[in-house]
Amino acid sequence: MNALELVQKERQRQIELWGDTDNHPVSEFKFTGHRNMRNSLHKLPGAEFAQSIVEINAKHGELTWCDLITEEFAEAMAAASDSQENFVEELIQLAALCVACVDSLEGGQ
Repeated sequence: MNALELVQKERQRQIELWGDTDNHPVSEFKFTGHRNMRNSLHKLPGAEFAQSIVEINAKHGELTWCDLITEEFAEAMAAASDSQENFVEELIQLAALCVACVDSLEGGQ
């Protein structure tokens, strides 16, 4: 299977596991203790920090898939409170990068 087929298969598994997920909110736009605790538990980097890691590691020839995926994920999370259009754009960039990673790891099957 190629990366997109693998993603579709996983989406089907998620739907079977969680049911319809179309009703989740994009983000909580208000500050709450719970939201703050969730971010600190996951130690999510901000978009600017993640971008600096990519730049530094690229400059030193040490760029990894995890660096790139972390940067795109951080950018998507930052865009979630911006606009739906920007959020969708960042999610598409993240998805494309994840597919490229899978293709690379699986030999471009």
